[in-house]
Amino acid sequence: MSRIVAFIILVCITVSVSAQDSPIKIPKEELRNLKFEKLSKGTERFISAEPLRIDFGHGPAESYLFELPEYRKAGKEFIVDSRVFKGQFYYPIILILDENLELIQEVRQPIEFQQLTLSQQRFLTGDLLDENAKYLVITTDPTNFGKGVDYLVESSNSTPIYSGGTVIFVPGRTRQLLNTASISSEGKIKILLPFDFGESPQRRYQGFTFEFGIGFGGERIAENPDGDDYRAGGGAVFSAGYSKNFKGTPINWRVLGGFRYQGGQGTNQGFHFLPSLYLSTRYVNFGAGLQFDFGNSVKAPDGTKTSFTGATGLNIWLEGKLMETLGFNLFHISTEYEDSNSIVYSGSRTGFMLNFWL
Repeated sequence: MSRIVAFIILVCITVSVSAQDSPIKIPKEELRNLKFEKLSKGTERFISAEPLRIDFGHGPAESYLFELPEYRKAGKEFIVDSRVFKGQFYYPIILILDENLELIQEVRQPIEFQQLTLSQQRFLTGDLLDENAKYLVITTDPTNFGKGVDYLVESSNSTPIYSGGTVIFVPGRTRQLLNTASISSEGKIKILLPFDFGESPQRRYQGFTFEFGIGFGGERIAENPDGDDYRAGGGAVFSAGYSKNFKGTPINWRVLGGFRYQGGQGTNQGFHFLPSLYLSTRYVNFGAGLQFDFGNSVKAPDGTKTSFTGATGLNIWLEGKLMETLGFNLFHISTEYEDSNSIVYSGSRTGFMLNFWL
């Protein structure tokens, strides 16, 4: 029996931040002379602009000004995602203004951190947009600067026991650790807006990604005494690539490149290149592309090497997120491999990948 300890971290504390009873004051004359950054439908990005120090009733505070896109109907959900970063946290107060800079919505919610990754937390706040919503302002209360926000982290371990190929996880000890984040004028803040056709923001994944996984299927080519037989397109798959959204639409593009490898007393290896398009929905992505396989070969245990010509096949996939920087991908490839003797092997396979986002 071998012992592996797996830690599960959960954030499970709600903290209320006090705010002055004085109402929000909109400095209209000052705002008319300032530039509001335009947001597009489907926005999902971190704020990169420098904040402006504006007094909305509680003293000058770092604030961000945005102009909302025009939607065909009201009731669209917006989300502001504020992260705990280097022990600091920006507590967002959201103000929705009409075209005359009149306040029509104020969103100020108690802090309830959610788990983002194994070492990072976030605070999500938002509401449904009023039909007269024109501007979105993110500000904060400077009287809270320096105050600590406590949150509880629970960690538990488990011991896997292997019996007849079955793994049973036996729960172990649970520990609690109290952490503190300081309310600050600085932070990492993300804005999420929906498209016209949806009521809520989509879960798009953009930027650099690394993937690894395995495919199942493909026609048998050679025996592997140390494990699974060598099959067309078989082996562990490693990929890296980049994804980007077509601005203002739920359509995205992605380019991946990588290799596959299977060891043992012989080898099964090859390289691939996969450009694809995918559709974002609120919870998952659906994509398809043409996968180009090249440099494919199988070396049998007796030293016989079989090389294959390049192959092209349709790769269709479904993708979801497990955590902010961790996701999964289910795929199916339809393709064929032809060796130097013009023998054709089916390389169609279905597989599973884990995605790591930077």
